[in-house]
Amino acid sequence: DIQAVENIPRDTLVALLKRKDKEARGLAAKLEKLEERYVKVVRFNKILMEDRTSFQRFCGELIPESDGVFEEAAAQETPVNLDSLLRRLATWRGALETAGEDRRVFREFTELVFPGDDAVVGLFQGDALGLDALEVLRQRWAALEDLHSESIASVNAMSREQIMAREGEFAAAAQARQAAERRADELQEELTRLHRERAQMLTQRLHGRAPAGSDPEPVGHGGP
Repeated sequence: DIQAVENIPRDTLVALLKRKDKEARGLAAKLEKLEERYVKVVRFNKILMEDRTSFQRFCGELIPESDGVFEEAAAQETPVNLDSLLRRLATWRGALETAGEDRRVFREFTELVFPGDDAVVGLFQGDALGLDALEVLRQRWAALEDLHSESIASVNAMSREQIMAREGEFAAAAQARQAAERRADELQEELTRLHRERAQMLTQRLHGRAPAGSDPEPVGHGGP
């Protein structure tokens, strides 16, 4: 109402305008501060979302099947269940330790099978064995089998040679034994014949006659 305003004294209007202007400036200052705080909150929330995304990605790389924990928290609009992540992390650590122990045992086994083989030792220099590790082990095993077969063939050849040499020695020894037995039989027969002839000679002497072809002993001669 213009007429009502015209009836208000000038000083009163000026005072009212100053007060309204002061209130407006105060509200503007508060609005500016609220806008600054809102911008900070928005920026902070953006950082939090980026951190959450990074943390979720990190957990996904570190802990298998951890995405479900974040999806459940987002669906329920609740914080992420840290205990669940820690349990999964403990399980993953246990599996990692077991895998490390299996790797150590496997390395010791391969070093026992292929002692001093640089190609096999090189497989364990990195963090992982690599895609060609199995093929390398197959090649080294095939080479080891070939070497083993060659060694067996060499040993068999040497064994055959030694057996043949021993057989020759045994044959020679058997022949020598047979010759010695024949010689012993001949000597035994000769000895038996000599004993028989001597016995005949003694028998004839006892009967007072010498064997044919022998000189008779002198009779009637006394001592000196």
